[in-house]
Amino acid sequence: MTQAIKCCPHCGHDEFYKRGRISGIVIIHERFDGKLEYSDKFLNQHYVDNSSMYDLTKIKMQTARFCSNCQKKLPKQSEVQHGTNK
Repeated sequence: MTQAIKCCPHCGHDEFYKRGRISGIVIIHERFDGKLEYSDKFLNQHYVDNSSMYDLTKIKMQTARFCSNCQKKLPKQSEVQHGTNK
């Protein structure tokens, strides 16, 4: 029988997080005047475009989940399904 985890079995909190590692190069575009927002000659608002900031990075997420409240490691779904986490 499948039983989904709906909250932390330790404290009852309903949020969790996963850890990951990021590596690579980050490119950040800036203006010489330090502003992130500027107007052109037609008074149109523009922003410094950093939408490609993380294009040269790699992210490797771990599969383990941790409670956002008590920071304890949560059981794997397979452990809950087979009753190995008591």
